[in-house]
Amino acid sequence: MTATQTDRTRIVVLGDPHIDYPDDAVWPDIVDDVNRLAPAAVFVVGDLTGYGPYVGTHAATSHATDVLDQLNAPWFSVIGNHDLEAAEFATDEASVASFLSCVRRPTPWFRVDLGPVCVLGLSSTSFRRNPEMPHEVVFEPDQLAWFEAQLEGMGDRPVMVVAHVPPIGSGLVTMAELHAQVGNAVANQNHCPGRIMNLVWRYPNVVAWFCGHNHLGQMYRDALSIVLGVRFVHVGAASQSRDGTRHSRVVDIHPDRLEIGTFDHAARALDGSLGYREARRLDQMIEWRRTVAGRLYVPRNADTMRQGPPP
Repeated sequence: MTATQTDRTRIVVLGDPHIDYPDDAVWPDIVDDVNRLAPAAVFVVGDLTGYGPYVGTHAATSHATDVLDQLNAPWFSVIGNHDLEAAEFATDEASVASFLSCVRRPTPWFRVDLGPVCVLGLSSTSFRRNPEMPHEVVFEPDQLAWFEAQLEGMGDRPVMVVAHVPPIGSGLVTMAELHAQVGNAVANQNHCPGRIMNLVWRYPNVVAWFCGHNHLGQMYRDALSIVLGVRFVHVGAASQSRDGTRHSRVVDIHPDRLEIGTFDHAARALDGSLGYREARRLDQMIEWRRTVAGRLYVPRNADTMRQGPPP
């Protein structure tokens, strides 16, 4: 049976907003774009505030949340590296507490049950105490323990993860000259990064991971990768980008398929040429993941190193 539009669960994922007073003029259109898409929820990959002396401050984060509060759908943001760097805070704990008070949430991590899926948000919680690179995105042990407990308790419920950066081994686009070189291209780059991907491999109900950080468009070959059946998805930036594109992700979950689209905020429309369609149900994706969990696996496509289920 073909799914109807009313059967669909729609999610919008916004990349690094970096909302700042100089570019406030673009945000009414962005908010209007998202509201016209009518999602059930909006997820933000962190870095809410702009650059400069106000980055990560309580006032700037409050301003960003005021802008995002104009969305008609409930919205949820993880904490990115720039959200923690304000000089007004003496400790990481104080910086995290300020962010959480602005977004009205008790913990850096979150769980949102939405239609057929569960969305888990993972936040960076360390900046000043990072030994190698302050801007490294770090999921600390208490958060990873929470993440594992959530996955352990969900059984076959499909899970989508929202974070600021990908885990090591995702195959997603990175900027080696900028992020990898200084030590913040992937989560926990200097803090046992393999533990994160190990959890993803061990729990086959993880079907997707969304992240930003690069401020690049969604047209690159590795802006979406499939590794052992997990869809790792790069999210662009709706306002400030490095390549002039202004992209967000639109995720439509149908009873019989998954669609991951691109919304172009410059054109103010969905770009049909930058979409991904998985013509299987979520439970079928999980079942395929279960067949390869814990196994050594050879890439199916040596040119792109893309791994995935048989066609």
